[in-house]
Amino acid sequence: MEFLDAAHGDCCLIRWPGHAMLIDGGPAGTWRRSLKRRLNDPEDPVRSFDAVIVTHTDDDHIAGILDLVQANADAHDDHRPLPYAIGELWFTFPTKPPAEATPNEQDAYGASLRQGNNLAELARKLRIRWRAADLVPGWTTDLHGLNVTVLAPPVEATERLATMWKWDAEPAGFTGSTRRPDYGPYNAASLALHLEYQGVSALISGDSRGSVITNGLLRAPHLTADGALTVNVLHVPHHGSGANSRPEFFERIRAETYVISTVATNRHGHPHPEVLGWIVGSRAKEESYRLVFTNPPAASVREKLTALQRGRCFQIVEREPGRPSVTAYPSSLAASILP
Repeated sequence: MEFLDAAHGDCCLIRWPGHAMLIDGGPAGTWRRSLKRRLNDPEDPVRSFDAVIVTHTDDDHIAGILDLVQANADAHDDHRPLPYAIGELWFTFPTKPPAEATPNEQDAYGASLRQGNNLAELARKLRIRWRAADLVPGWTTDLHGLNVTVLAPPVEATERLATMWKWDAEPAGFTGSTRRPDYGPYNAASLALHLEYQGVSALISGDSRGSVITNGLLRAPHLTADGALTVNVLHVPHHGSGANSRPEFFERIRAETYVISTVATNRHGHPHPEVLGWIVGSRAKEESYRLVFTNPPAASVREKLTALQRGRCFQIVEREPGRPSVTAYPSSLAASILP
């Protein structure tokens, strides 16, 4: 499982013997900077995908996927072999901007809508199987041994996007942040997935809210009787935003590796230092685990990490300069299943 340099966005490449999946493609520039380079690596190329997945249509998740599919469309138009084989395309998107959005929000949502429409048109042109209706909590499929379970979004999130769907009140007990919860309608419709292959598991959160993910885990059901889950890799929701998680989320869901996909210069200040505190505070001081960053964090985040590391055993891992991705699994803390 590799997380690519997607700047402030997300891009994850997952491989298991003979197969691959791509989840999100980062914002504009990711294709040229890291994704195309990784897929065309002459020593380890990836040219075929069982599924290409867009968690939601925000630019920092869909733009690189558009570039990937456009590369196939260009080859199609030039009567050349397609450079990439795509078995299925998974994504959902609304039909119009939210009715209650401000003019600035209308512009932002309209841009995402155009990108979603562009991807849909390319999928039709290339006759890629487009999966959308199945992507509801509890739906499970087996992709050649990789078990995939959809945890989010709730059905009402996708049905009501066009009317500026709002989150329900926080479930009882989910407290701990002074930040206003994330009410963004496109983030509300973000896919979250639980993946499992031969005992290795991951939770891909997209930009979902932590409380919605735990509700999906209960519906699946994946949580144990005491409401807990342990995974090898946890993709921290919404780049480590304090508006999408609460301390209880990390107390319920523990991981060997926590991945935060962002860049120091992002305008939202991700990851928020309080989220790092929640992650570390959910673990015993003697426990070993990793915090993996797709890009070097900001100085304020480094300062927070230095303070959190005192007397604790967790490791900090960053993508190496010059490399397009960082590997989240296999890790030094787990035996590799993959050949």
